Amino acid sequence: MAFSLAIAGCYSKPTFQGDGDGGDDGGGSGTLAGVSVVGNGLSDPITVRGPEFELGFPDTSLVHLPDRLMVGDVNVLGRIADCPNEDAVGFAVYPALSVSANEGPMGITSTPTVLAMGPAFGQVRVSFAASFVCSGPQTITGSATFTAFPDGRIVRSDRITPSTSTLSAGACGCGSATTGGDFFVTSFLTLQDQFFTQVTYDDGAVHQLAMPLPPNDWIDTPNLTWACASGPDSRSGQRRVGVAWPGTSSTTMDNGTRIKPNPPSTTFLYDWLYGAVTVPSTEREMQTAWFVGTGMDAVCDATAMEPMATGFVRPRALDVLVDGTTPMTATLERRSGIYVVTPGAPASRYEISVVSGLEGVPAGFAISVVLATAARPKAVLGSVALVEGRDFLWQQAANPTGGVAHTVWLATALDQGTRLTITAP
Repeated sequence: MAFSLAIAGCYSKPTFQGDGDGGDDGGGSGTLAGVSVVGNGLSDPITVRGPEFELGFPDTSLVHLPDRLMVGDVNVLGRIADCPNEDAVGFAVYPALSVSANEGPMGITSTPTVLAMGPAFGQVRVSFAASFVCSGPQTITGSATFTAFPDGRIVRSDRITPSTSTLSAGACGCGSATTGGDFFVTSFLTLQDQFFTQVTYDDGAVHQLAMPLPPNDWIDTPNLTWACASGPDSRSGQRRVGVAWPGTSSTTMDNGTRIKPNPPSTTFLYDWLYGAVTVPSTEREMQTAWFVGTGMDAVCDATAMEPMATGFVRPRALDVLVDGTTPMTATLERRSGIYVVTPGAPASRYEISVVSGLEGVPAGFAISVVLATAARPKAVLGSVALVEGRDFLWQQAANPTGGVAHTVWLATALDQGTRLTITAP
């Protein structure tokens, strides 16, 4: 099974819809809204839908990377024309080229693949390859995998090999005619300023978005662990798009993060290389987490965002007892944001708890286990039987080493000292 999800963190409250009967234990009401994926990206566009967002992948574009992130009633992605600008969602090897739904070198190829269709999570991978000219003929290859959860967390896992041979000063395909000591290799997300009023990040201050230029105090601010844009939404009152990066405590700009004003848009970047003299032809990898939501609880202050960033940077470990006898550890897979348990053989019972001394896992986390049967699993939290569709969402996939991989997304927290039990029926 392919994974890619978002982290366990304090995010927007789970969304409930309808007038369900509350399940067989009599608590709560309504139906838990999940994630769905439609389209194949080839003959029709792919859309990942959650209760508070839509992430759209075009079927006709230079690269099938997202060109739509609907939050509330608007597409918040920024459109910045012409290479090598940071357009919407993509990659750049500045000043040689940029890769997005609207930008790319001639002859670029791209393949979208739906890996999971919900309701516990949806996952789409976009791979691409192209030729360009910079210090001679070059080839760029890469992929971006997006895993979306019902509470609006989207984990983006990037891989890129930016060149066939080492890039050095010389003529490039777009942007500046020559380069020398100023190569940037980046992964980016660009938002339209008109849909947000302020940006917050881990300096604790609130920075207003002002036209035509934002305040200078946060231009290219380096090495952030998180950043968040918020603004009014006509339907829900508030919208938010937050970003968290793991491993961004570098004292240099390489392997660091930035906020970059591109009026009328603002870009959140991760720099594998910043102002480098050369670009070695090696594969690079990075994961980021987006936190997308609407409603009055979709705020951008440190109280809301820091737990998300902390959880993503330092994944919590879970103790697991398999079939009552075999102790294991489930770790949060950064590429997917899912806790994964991989026993040597399919099991029938998993008893899961937070490692002693660590904080509990907030509501909105996912865990994957391997059972021998494809039937719906049962879940018990402490002594309370959880109800599918109200307390958790579930989906399954074939497991390469036998049995069936079951992924459970829980709209309830796992507190220190409480046990979650997942069993085959």
